[in-house]
Amino acid sequence: MDPFQRNILKAERQANIDAENNGGVPTLESLDKLFKAYEAGGNSLRAAETLEIMNELKVDIAKYNEIGVLYSNAGYDEKALEYYALAYSNKKNATSAFNYAYKLKGQRPFKGEGDTH
Repeated sequence: MDPFQRNILKAERQANIDAENNGGVPTLESLDKLFKAYEAGGNSLRAAETLEIMNELKVDIAKYNEIGVLYSNAGYDEKALEYYALAYSNKKNATSAFNYAYKLKGQRPFKGEGDTH
């Protein structure tokens, strides 16, 4: 077992213990450690899902773009687009605009003025 996998298993175990001790609700601290373990291990999908849970427990609109990037890296384009849209609608900046537009570009064809097809 590689060190990344070992760290992930350790973080998952601790998150489960913390949730059990917290009435079944995961703690932000244990979820943050789990998120970092997934991210370090290259598991973008699990990292995105964990960050999404963290954001449900404590909303941070600045995390929407990061969640979108992780879903995009994992190949979940629809989920990425959903979070890029949230990021852009809540904080219009160059990064959120670029990521949203770039992902939209791959989703549906755009027609310019005068296009009839």
